[in-house]
Amino acid sequence: MTEELTVRLELRPRRIVAGKRALGRVLVSNSSPRPISPRVLFLPVGVAEATFSIPELAPGAEHEELFAVPTHRRAVIPVGPVYSTLNRGDVALRPATPLTAKDELIVHPKTALLSGLSTERAGLVGGVRAARFDQDTFDFSELVEYSPGSDLRALHWSTSARAGVLMLKRYTTTSPVRQLAILRTDGDEYASEEEFDLAVSVAASIGLRSIRERVPFDLVSDEESLPAGSPTDLLDALAGIVTSHSAPHVLGEAVSMAVRRAGSPNLVALFTGSTLEFAQLAPLRRLLPRDIDLIIVRCELGATPGLERVGGARILTVGALDHLADALRKAGY
Repeated sequence: MTEELTVRLELRPRRIVAGKRALGRVLVSNSSPRPISPRVLFLPVGVAEATFSIPELAPGAEHEELFAVPTHRRAVIPVGPVYSTLNRGDVALRPATPLTAKDELIVHPKTALLSGLSTERAGLVGGVRAARFDQDTFDFSELVEYSPGSDLRALHWSTSARAGVLMLKRYTTTSPVRQLAILRTDGDEYASEEEFDLAVSVAASIGLRSIRERVPFDLVSDEESLPAGSPTDLLDALAGIVTSHSAPHVLGEAVSMAVRRAGSPNLVALFTGSTLEFAQLAPLRRLLPRDIDLIIVRCELGATPGLERVGGARILTVGALDHLADALRKAGY
């Protein structure tokens, strides 16, 4: 604000999903008893800058400028503050004092709505809880058809023989599941930034399901804990996360440290990219206690969804966000 010019910067909304268009406006009013001369307003938006020509304003008059912010990717985009000059081309005389506060547009990652198996209420042998299976702590619930990657220890042989298809025993338990999600940010593990965005979206989708179903869920990015207490906290934290090519710990060390710091998770989900081969991922299973189940979600743009068991590790390949729900059902996650 100056003695003669009042400027207001507004974003509508301040949070938006990647791919949507965010709108904003700059409202200028003459709060002095005298006319004000034409001038140019400058509005930094991310690494770009918008300019608006303001005409002469009579006392009490207002002028509105609308603008749109493209949001192709998730990000935290700084917007403002607004600066002014006395006339178009008077760039060198732009004042050091801003006319508005600085704001930011938070662009959330795209997510998929997930439903199906609830890890809070069901434990599927060969799925989420295979490593901790003990019939004394589970109650028989139902028979389900076998899916690739399921543990054959859960087969119900007599029913399979009668039905002509393999059938699994599903057990339910009242013991809580505590999930730890580890999102790798080592840029060397991803083929592209778009592939990393896929991993972020997959982790966000699973996190939102856990929050919705009130399943305890912790999220870490390599060593850093990220807020995940509410959908807004989770999506805000993942909006601005970036890759780094100077990871402080190699993959195995990072996973072990994250699990130790999490306390007592019984399900660990690791999200990484396609440059890691299955042979590099399989040994991670041996680094964790036997009572912790591990699923590795390997994101590879365009890949056919699939579930592999390598060296005791379950490795789920996800090629697109649209295929995530089906892939998770096959993996029992």
